[in-house]
Amino acid sequence: MSFGPTHWCHPLATMHHVDSEEMSLFWEFEMRHHLAARQPKNGLPQPVLIRDMYYEYFLPRMAKQRDDWNNVSEDRRFSAKLTKERERNKEKVPSHEKTAHKSLDACRSACEAIESCFQYSYFGASAECAISNSFKIGYPMPPEADRRKRQTSGWLTERILKWVDAHDVCGDFVWPDVVPRRWRIFDDE
Repeated sequence: MSFGPTHWCHPLATMHHVDSEEMSLFWEFEMRHHLAARQPKNGLPQPVLIRDMYYEYFLPRMAKQRDDWNNVSEDRRFSAKLTKERERNKEKVPSHEKTAHKSLDACRSACEAIESCFQYSYFGASAECAISNSFKIGYPMPPEADRRKRQTSGWLTERILKWVDAHDVCGDFVWPDVVPRRWRIFDDE
């Protein structure tokens, strides 16, 4: 589950890729929320917002870094190959992006240098760095005997907490705009 600028004050309607333990935790939270969050005017429950799940699920599990962990950072990726391609295309590549794939510390530094970045993941086996403009918990990876080959994920906890503090009050919730798909029917006649 993603949290951040595009996933915050919206009602939580569906969830994907949830294991049985998470499903049980979310159901218990929803039942507590349903009983506690009633609107004063009509006594109907308020919907669970994505922000509410941040406090219930993400915040208690947030850490600065976890070894053998994938936090599903997928907004930007850095590698030696991608840097060379960008330079071949005459793109000016900032130094923090040129070196992001070289180490866990360089990956973290690249995330810190990019204002919209909240988390990063370093893939030691392939020497790649991935960053994300939202924050997620993710899942464990099989441990690697060789520490240099591990996947390690990290979160910019101070940046996350500062963002949450600035966006904590949602006011009236708004359902996201969803554009219905238009199916085109082809007639053979």
